[in-house]
Formats: sequence, structure tokens, C-alpha cells
Amino acid sequence: MLVFRVLLLIALVGKSVIGLSLMSFIAPPDPDWTPDDYYYSYEQSSPDEDPSVTQTTPENPDWYYEDDDPCQSNPCEHGGDCIIRGDTFSCSCPAPFSGSRCQTAQNKCKDNPCVHGDCLITQKHPYYRCACKYPYTGPDCSKVLPACRPNPCQNGGVCSRHRRRSRFTCACPDQYKGKFCEIGPDDCYVGDGYSYRGKVSKTVNQNPCLYWNSHLLLQETYNMFMEDAETHGIAEHNFCRNPDGDHKPWCFVKVNSEKVKWEYCDVTVCPVPA
Repeated sequence: MLVFRVLLLIALVGKSVIGLSLMSFIAPPDPDWTPDDYYYSYEQSSPDEDPSVTQTTPENPDWYYEDDDPCQSNPCEHGGDCIIRGDTFSCSCPAPFSGSRCQTAQNKCKDNPCVHGDCLITQKHPYYRCACKYPYTGPDCSKVLPACRPNPCQNGGVCSRHRRRSRFTCACPDQYKGKFCEIGPDDCYVGDGYSYRGKVSKTVNQNPCLYWNSHLLLQETYNMFMEDAETHGIAEHNFCRNPDGDHKPWCFVKVNSEKVKWEYCDVTVCPVPA
């Protein structure tokens, strides 16, 4: 019995020594520790969200079409509307244009229907009209009026007839100029002339400007049928403009029955305010 008690005592003492040796390797608890410091995560899920529902992006976000839109490059010419057809496109062309890209015009001016005038392309039937050179008139500019009757000179200009029936001259009042005295003292441009909206229609070489809807300009980049033509001041007239941001206003002039070129216009620079 004595032996049993001695063995029990030895066992109890050994367990205490082992326990103390293990506790020496364990850091003491942090007295400032609170349950809020305990990190937990449920994959950042919200109690309002159903974890069984898969989050999706919009079916067709804006960027989806950027590289796949065949109309993004605006392939239709002369104001045509681009229509998406699957992975390709088609062009809805305004009259008188046709073709896969509205590149072809129904050009009724090829037969020179205007005797004493310029043939202009229009978007209404018969898709052309004649801009007659005074004093000629009529649908085909074949009829001539008596010069100076009525007076073609503007702004108080005086018309003088020449011996030749179709010739005349306008004597313009001070500060006015032009064939019909149509150019006033305020007809000038500032900067590069992009904003110029005056009535000068002759070049520095005194060549008359072509109308912006002349049949000779159908294949040119700048004409009345270009995109945003009105923004650039281009319409059914032959006044000088600067749609491409050149040094000053310019226009196209006729070289022969098929060829044109451009020249700077005889436009005055606006005086600098004092």
C-alpha cells in the first residue's frame, strides 16, 4: 500500500512539471484582445443577396460594338445612311445617288443641258438645274434678257449696257464691289477664314468659283453633298469657303469640261480692332 502511494505521488508531480514546461512555450494572452478583432469571412457575401444567383454583366455593353460595328467608319458617301445588316451593312442613299456606298450619281449634266449657265446637281426631280449667267434665263439658259432691264446691280449700283447685247457693267457706290456690287465693306475674314460666310466668288486670279453642287465636283471631297456641309458653310452657292482649315478661303474653278482645280479667293482680311 505504501508503494502504491509513492508511485501516485511521483505521477502527480511529473504531470505538473510537464505542464509548466509546455506553458513556457505558449505566449501569454493579449489583455487588449476583444471578439471584434477576430477575422472572419463569408466570401464578402451580403445577407440580402442570394448566393445561388450568378451575377452577370449587361447583355450588350457599349464597348461590345466598338470593334464590330460596320457603320462606325461611316462608309456611306454623299450623306447616305448606314444600316447594319448582321455582320455587314448597306447604304440608304439620297437621290440622285446610288451604289453600295452611294458613290454613283445620276448625272444628267453630262449632256450639257445648260447653254449659257452652270449645270448643278439637285436632290429633287429632275435632279439638276441650270444656274444661268446674267442676262440669260430660262430652264436651259438659252433666252437672253435686255441687259440692265431690270437693273441687276445691287446696293445702289448703276448698270451700263455695252454694244453687245449680253454685256453690261455695274458702277458700284463707295465701299462696294463685285460684278453686281454684292460685296459690302464688312465682307472679310478673320484668322484662317473657316468662319467666313461672305459672298466673294472669285479667286485671286479672277476666275469665277464653281457652285459647290456643280456636277464637276461630285468626286471631290468637298461639295454640297459632303457630311456636315452646312456646318462648313457649304450649300447651293459658289461663295468662297475654307472647310478644310487652309490658310484662307478658297474655291474650285473650272479648268476644262472635265477637270477642276482649287485656288485661293480674293477675300479681304478683316481689320484688327483698334
